[in-house]
Amino acid sequence: MDKNSVVKIEPVDTEFNEQRVSDVRGVNWDGCMLKVHVEFDNVEEPVYVCFFGVDGFRVLDEFDLNEFWWADNADLTWLCTVKEGGWLSLEKTRSGFLSDPEGLTEYLIAGNTECVSILTTAPPTIIYASKNALNSN
Repeated sequence: MDKNSVVKIEPVDTEFNEQRVSDVRGVNWDGCMLKVHVEFDNVEEPVYVCFFGVDGFRVLDEFDLNEFWWADNADLTWLCTVKEGGWLSLEKTRSGFLSDPEGLTEYLIAGNTECVSILTTAPPTIIYASKNALNSN
């Protein structure tokens, strides 16, 4: 992948689609689940984006992901799947990348300053205080 590669992204449909930008407040990896804590200006409760089947993740300053901000739909979402030109595309070019890339999906959580890229075999689950197993009234 070179610096002129085209990045193609697709927004992930969530209950927070009206939010355009998030703040990444924390990333927790316990060896089984990746939990990313995000906050929004108009949402009072904490929101967690949880991933199982994680092959890898990275946290980068949004400045270092400049090519993503020119992609179609980039201004429409804070959570997207990266269809082409992202981290997974880069990893596929490395001879040392031994994971099966056909079984992986790349997700990007775009924050105001930090962004999280996730390579996973499963879609994310979004959890927040008013919608969880403890509050299922």
